[in-house]
Amino acid sequence: MTATIVKYRILLYALSMTLLLGSWEIIALRYFQENDSNYSQQLENRNIYELPEQSLSHTLNVLYPDFAETLFLQGVTTGFQNRNFMTGCQLYDQALDTGVKHIEELFQKRTICLERIGADDETIQQTVDQWRQNFPNSRQFPYHMNFRDFQGTGNPELAAQQALKSIPYVQYDGIQAVSLEATQTGDVIFRVSGKNVNIRDIRNCLEQVGFVSHR
Repeated sequence: MTATIVKYRILLYALSMTLLLGSWEIIALRYFQENDSNYSQQLENRNIYELPEQSLSHTLNVLYPDFAETLFLQGVTTGFQNRNFMTGCQLYDQALDTGVKHIEELFQKRTICLERIGADDETIQQTVDQWRQNFPNSRQFPYHMNFRDFQGTGNPELAAQQALKSIPYVQYDGIQAVSLEATQTGDVIFRVSGKNVNIRDIRNCLEQVGFVSHR
């Protein structure tokens, strides 16, 4: 624990200062109205659209531009600003190239990027293996498996749910429509547990009930 604190002492100091200044702004400038339940959304909108130079991602970029945390937050901000998740993918790649292992959401977002560009399962499996090796017991972030169509019979949600029941480490979460370059696709969303997650097996299960892959 002590070694970790020493390693990241500069970053922790920067985060502490950011939180301190942010708290002062809320109290002294009374930016938020009393009993306003949407204050976090207001702050996010203000940081990105009104005062981007005061956002956490901007502060980290000025102080530590090559840190994985900085690149990750830039990716999130870029996707949000452009209203296009895929525009943050290059920054997620750069963050992972630093060798970072402690940001679980980064691994998840990387798999989403790979799914939506139609990467082969071997490439995706490498990222999934890293994700699960570092967070074997976590189900916090769901996996998004992208398909270009459903040509099965009946309801696609019921078909996906029934298909995934055959894999014990998979928990079905739902289906989400996704627009990619004016093409309508869909993500089958599920959570996984354990270290041994086989993406090809999961995709095969869904293809057998009518989901059509890009591959």
